[in-house]
Amino acid sequence: MTVLELLILTGLFLIFIGLFGSTIFSAFFGSDAQMTGGIVSESVRDETTVIYTEGSISGYEDICGTFDGVELYTEKPDSRKLGSILLPVKTTISSYTKNPVDVRSFTVTIYYSASSETLPYSEKNPLEKPSWTVAEKSGYIPLQDADDDYLIEPNEIFDILVYPGSSLSSGANFGVEISSGTGMSLKEKLTVPPQINSQKVVILKP
Repeated sequence: MTVLELLILTGLFLIFIGLFGSTIFSAFFGSDAQMTGGIVSESVRDETTVIYTEGSISGYEDICGTFDGVELYTEKPDSRKLGSILLPVKTTISSYTKNPVDVRSFTVTIYYSASSETLPYSEKNPLEKPSWTVAEKSGYIPLQDADDDYLIEPNEIFDILVYPGSSLSSGANFGVEISSGTGMSLKEKLTVPPQINSQKVVILKP
């Protein structure tokens, strides 16, 4: 065997070890050996809930009245300002677990230009500031309506009605964040239309 042939065989052996070394290691040392880092470790995690909006985000002028089936109350009505925001949301739950999520455990935060406000969940009737609640429920899979409970499942849409402590003037920029506590939260940047009192309900994001 020549020196050149020996070098070629040595190179092929090193390539083989590099490609199949981990498989050989597992075979000799058992499945108890754990790998850290890389794609495998990142793919195994706890339940992950990702929140999406489904359809348009709308708003209601800051007056007493009914919005998406919820009666609203405000001490100082002002039809020139935005009082509440409606976000139809759905979730995608990781295939690792099939447990539905109680929507009442969501954290809802409003971000203004220089401050923020985390709103408590409320079932008061009429609804008062500052708070948020679940308005209407529906299903987007044919022949599968939403259940009566508050566990949001992958086939359901919950209308989240946000009622911040401060009303929003026309042209104001603000943000809404909804978090389930696990996974990615929903973050929406919105702008109040120039005129609100021309119609009670306005579209904030189509």
